[in-house]
Amino acid sequence: CCAAQVLLRVHSDVLPAMTNPLLLSDFLTHALNRGGFEGMLALNGIFTLVTKHGLEYPAFYARLYALITPAAFLHKHRVQFFQLADIFLASGMVPAYTAAAFAKRLARLALRAPPAGAMLAIGFIHNVIRRHPACMVMLHKPSALMLAPEATATTANSTFATGTNQQNIAAAGPAAEASAAAATGIDVYNQEEPDPAKSRAVESSLWEIEALRNHYCPQVAHMCSVFDKDLSDRIRTSELDIQPLLPASYSSLMAQELGKKPRKAVPVAFYSSQPKGLWDRGLLGGDLEGWDVSC
Repeated sequence: CCAAQVLLRVHSDVLPAMTNPLLLSDFLTHALNRGGFEGMLALNGIFTLVTKHGLEYPAFYARLYALITPAAFLHKHRVQFFQLADIFLASGMVPAYTAAAFAKRLARLALRAPPAGAMLAIGFIHNVIRRHPACMVMLHKPSALMLAPEATATTANSTFATGTNQQNIAAAGPAAEASAAAATGIDVYNQEEPDPAKSRAVESSLWEIEALRNHYCPQVAHMCSVFDKDLSDRIRTSELDIQPLLPASYSSLMAQELGKKPRKAVPVAFYSSQPKGLWDRGLLGGDLEGWDVSC
């Protein structure tokens, strides 16, 4: 549509030619609030107004959070979108609860995203957690019984806390409540909450990373090893370069695998002796009993 064509070029062709680019702030924020395809395209213009012209947009991260959906991994403009998302999340001024919400949403989407999208999500999560050490607790969540033994002792053996036990957990505070929920296998993260501050992501854990370690695509499973390092160690760890992951697809991952050369011959079968034919009774033994394979 016409609006999409304008949004695609507004940051490069329109804003530099205006004496007061802030006049387009209402148009761009309206497009961003609508979300979807137009919201993704409006990010470039909003980014230009925020960084170069002093636009204040308090609900910006909530809007960006809403744009991270399964469709974002399949969109033809995903490279541009995730480049800008990485820039916005690189700021050290982003609150820990907001960074945790983005990491949790990406982890949840990675479970059903294509392999290339899952790898991109893993790279994002790694960088977000490394930039915000307060989110490290999502990777290494202490045991619920260690945090609040009085509040969680009975919930560890039951599915739901009732009566007096619920009051004890509520009195112990949000940490004990989240720990009690974790003891019963309940994830307190609310993925339907549009406000990242209210999603309770920082009280949750990134259990999705453990699930991705068993991904059917070996490249996704192998990439999860980046979390085996201590991300709080700034000397021995570094941020992942997500640029090679942005344009990845099924075809590029397949080409990458086919381009690898094995270091040595890989055995595809094992025989105790050299086969004498396609149907060798000496090797197959009783499997051919009752079958005539003489022809």
